[in-house]
Amino acid sequence: VFSGATEAGVSVEVSLDGAVIGVATADAAGAWSLDHSAVAIAEGAHLIEARAADAAGNVTTAAQALTVDLTGPVVTAFALDDALLSVGDNALLSITFSEAVTGLEAADFDLTAAGGGILDDLSTTDAITWTALFTPAAGVEVSAASIAVSGYADAAGNAGAAAVSAGFDVDTSAPMQSATVAGATAEAAATLVTGGLSAPLGAGEQVIVLRDGARLGAATVDASGTGWSFSDAALSGGSFAYTAFVEDAAGNRGAVSEPFTLSLGGEIYGTAGSDVLVGTDAADVLSGLPKDGTDTGAGTIDELTGRGGADLFVLGDARGAFYDDGNDRSGNNGKNDYAIVRDFELSADT
Repeated sequence: VFSGATEAGVSVEVSLDGAVIGVATADAAGAWSLDHSAVAIAEGAHLIEARAADAAGNVTTAAQALTVDLTGPVVTAFALDDALLSVGDNALLSITFSEAVTGLEAADFDLTAAGGGILDDLSTTDAITWTALFTPAAGVEVSAASIAVSGYADAAGNAGAAAVSAGFDVDTSAPMQSATVAGATAEAAATLVTGGLSAPLGAGEQVIVLRDGARLGAATVDASGTGWSFSDAALSGGSFAYTAFVEDAAGNRGAVSEPFTLSLGGEIYGTAGSDVLVGTDAADVLSGLPKDGTDTGAGTIDELTGRGGADLFVLGDARGAFYDDGNDRSGNNGKNDYAIVRDFELSADT
């Protein structure tokens, strides 16, 4: 419906792109209108012109540009900047439309095929390209995941077509197995670290070994599926804490084990737990207990290796005899707390 205003009673000739489409007569207030709704106007740019002539022959004209838009917007690009999301990850979602859109909200994105999650920080500078931050749900494993969008429209009100993003993978399920470090043995050319697993590894999973918090590499799992070993570099002169965890193909980590401390050289003191202490080729002092405190080693088993030099093995001090839990031989016979002394040289060691 085209409408306008002129003098009362004047005839108004209306043209579309230069072709007359009808004549209207202005009412007593000068208002006129022409109903052209029964005829479809092609999509695109048009020019509407009105020509009015009064009884004296005076002519006035007016024109207005008209754009007919019947086509809804479509998605031309839709993807995340990360093809594999693991525990703690998020990804930038980018979506581009064929034209500016209105009414787009985070709720218009369906995360079901991605296993759920959170989409926030939706923003745009031109209403054509939009970005948002996607954080996957925890405990999810989905291959060929995707995000769908719908519910948007262009400025003319044409609804946009639903679309699905490029595929990606989600693995936010951390390994369930726990790793333990059982021991570490210092040798001339290497340090052998061994441990166990609460259950066999799954596909793509591995045991990662760390020394003093630094990642060393993946261990070798034995035929039983629950034991592992790792060959570290040869070490000397210091205390080294070994830990381990299970890691899957997505980089998700299981719980980090309790540390196992290997002490080498000089004055070597253990912890309140069971320790393996290895001396150097020089004279060393080896004690499976902390240097200070009240602990006497009850319930712990320590392994003390002197190697070369005149070594001193400490099995008691002002605190009393070590490894005595108070049970007599009719009890556990000392099986729960003792020290193993290796490389003891009668002619040099004490």
